[in-house]
Amino acid sequence: MKVMLVEIRHIKSEHLINRVDLENPPQPGRWFILKDQSFLVMQRRHRYALRNGRYVIASVALMVKPQVRPVDATQWRHGWVIGD
Repeated sequence: MKVMLVEIRHIKSEHLINRVDLENPPQPGRWFILKDQSFLVMQRRHRYALRNGRYVIASVALMVKPQVRPVDATQWRHGWVIGD
C-alpha cells in the first residue's frame, strides 16, 4: 500500500486539525494518536482522482473527535482491548 495524504478534521465543525502522510489510515471506531494527542475516528471520507482513465483514491479525510483513550485500553493486533 502506498503512502497517502490524510486530513484530520474535527467531526462537528469540519475544522482542519492537521495533514499527515499515512500508509494505512485508521477505520472509524479506532483511536488515532498524533503528536501525543488522542482522537477517536468517527467517519472516514475518501477523495478520488481520475488518473489514466481510472479513479484512484487521492486522499482520505478522517472526521475525528478529540477523546482521551481509556487508561486500561491496550493495543492488540489490529485493534484495542479494554480491561483484561
